[in-house]
Amino acid sequence: MAKYSLEELSAARDNAQRAGDQKSYAILSEAINQLSAQMAQNVAEPETTASGMLGAITRGVAPIATGAALGAAAGAPVGGIGAIPGAATGATIAGLSTLVGDPLINALNRAFETRFATPTETIQNMLNRIGVAQARSKAEQLAQAAASGAAGAAGFAGAGKTLATLAASPQLQGVGTALAAQPVQQIAGGAVAAPAAQVAGEMAREAGASPAMQSVAELGAGMVGGMAGASAAGLRAAPTSQLPSDIAEAQARGIRVLTTDVVPPRSFAAKWLQRTGERIPLAGTASTRIAQQEERAEAVRDTLRNFGTTDISPLVSASQSDKIMKDLLSQRSADLTKYTAMKGDVINRLDTAGVVPVNRTLEQIDTEIAKLESLKSSAYAPAIAILQDWKHSIQGQNLVNIETLRKQMGESFSKPELATVRKTGEAALTRIYAPLREDMADFIRTNGEPRDFAKWNVANKRLSGMAKELESNALSSALNKGNMTPEAIDQLIFSQKPSEIRLLYRNLSPTGRAMVQTRILSKAAENSISRGEAASIDEINPTRFASSLNKYAKSVGVFFKDQDLKTVDGLLRSLQITRRAQEAQAAPLTGEQLIPLAATEFLASLFGSFGAATIAAGTIGAAARAYESAPVRNAMVRVSQTVKGTPEEAAAVKRAMAVLQQQLSKEQNADEFERQQQETE
Repeated sequence: MAKYSLEELSAARDNAQRAGDQKSYAILSEAINQLSAQMAQNVAEPETTASGMLGAITRGVAPIATGAALGAAAGAPVGGIGAIPGAATGATIAGLSTLVGDPLINALNRAFETRFATPTETIQNMLNRIGVAQARSKAEQLAQAAASGAAGAAGFAGAGKTLATLAASPQLQGVGTALAAQPVQQIAGGAVAAPAAQVAGEMAREAGASPAMQSVAELGAGMVGGMAGASAAGLRAAPTSQLPSDIAEAQARGIRVLTTDVVPPRSFAAKWLQRTGERIPLAGTASTRIAQQEERAEAVRDTLRNFGTTDISPLVSASQSDKIMKDLLSQRSADLTKYTAMKGDVINRLDTAGVVPVNRTLEQIDTEIAKLESLKSSAYAPAIAILQDWKHSIQGQNLVNIETLRKQMGESFSKPELATVRKTGEAALTRIYAPLREDMADFIRTNGEPRDFAKWNVANKRLSGMAKELESNALSSALNKGNMTPEAIDQLIFSQKPSEIRLLYRNLSPTGRAMVQTRILSKAAENSISRGEAASIDEINPTRFASSLNKYAKSVGVFFKDQDLKTVDGLLRSLQITRRAQEAQAAPLTGEQLIPLAATEFLASLFGSFGAATIAAGTIGAAARAYESAPVRNAMVRVSQTVKGTPEEAAAVKRAMAVLQQQLSKEQNADEFERQQQETE
């Protein structure tokens, strides 16, 4: 771009604004800022000296220190004890005078070209008289601003403590507690906020901004700078390697992620800016949070649709359970038929292979008979007779007859007249079955093909397992009631016992397992609907959905595998880090949250009644939008992933500050452009 004067660039920017060309307006605004910065650099910078730095710090702290000294003097007569609270009160009063009184009077002086004196001006004149060096270089001026900001923040913390202790109103006590919270971070935030505001104000003046917009720039930069300073003092998210992937998961689902989602504010100033911005409909982040909440709900609906759920009405839910129950019954029947046929094929094919040696079985039968005879009770005579009959029957038999006798033996003690010895007899049979299977296995290995034993063994184990599964009360209940109350299947699906959930999984077909996935998601969706609302996925509450699905984590872990599990897990992580979208809409006004309303009144008195609300909302809104932007979010994530107190952390904080300032400038330029557009129209 050819070199143009500042006046030519300003005229071109005005033409772009009148033509509605926002892109050219932004480019020209940035060019004006850069040219102004170059012009400022060409001015000879005064030398920074040790005496100048000492004087700058002295002048920055002096108003607060003077107030503390006067307060101590006033409190000293009370037995000397009052000196300490007196000093705190004095520092508080001086700090409030500096942070509230000075900006107010300065704004009036700029707007009306008057020369009202400020509390700080009086003290500065006194310092001039006693020869304290003035801040001349940029470094010295910023040091003075930082010292003043830190001292002022300490004054605010003192004011909050006093208010929390003495105020009669619970609301005012809440305000005081919030102001007094984390004084170290408040001081750090003030130390960064004051010079940031000073630099922003100077840049605005050099760019030819109006007095009102200069104040807007100072206030906005002070807010964002203060938040970054507090972050550097320790208000950061815990380092986590999961954070970038969580952001990517949410964005892949169309959910925007704001800075305060991943680096939640902890200081009063940061929370104040977040909550205030969320209550400004157009200029702030309220509309952003509303859109984010709808994106979260749509991400849930999209996942439900992908798993086959479009209707969560009670009728559809009952139908889902009914289909799962039918699949359970069908699958068990199919498995029973399949494995019985596998086992039968091997036994029938080896029918003519000869007599099955049953030496192990006979030995075990003799052992069981001897145990019962040793009891010398006629009550066990029926059981002994059955075992002796079986011993005689299985000798000299082929494989088919052995299998037939085995099945018959299992029913031997089911007769009513054997009720008294049923338990003892069935225990003996259980011990006999093991050696009988070994005798049959040896015969199949010896006389059959290699695949015969594998086929028989698999079928035998699966049939035995299916029989044991019926010992589960939940499965047995579901199967017994399946044809009448299919809802009984929910007891298995949402069981808190992983063993029961895995049992259901094993007994379902792939289609049935997919239906359970749908049922789990549908149930979580049903639970997310507020009472009285229609059961529709359009009414889903995403935060309640996530909470409900987390309750079913055991079921999710069993029925969702591989990519399906990644999909559900990614959705839950996305909803978790963006939960503030719902909290912002549901949070009621408390004593602490009423502070933004008081701040609006302060800004109204600062800028006058005409346009006060617009300026207040625009200032806070621009700062909130800047802080919540993606570039700032990424910068703050990098800060959170550095080791505290290291050079890497300092460098990351410095980069974050630069990004914050750049984003704030963009937001303010956009607001100014829109305001001028409205005036032109």
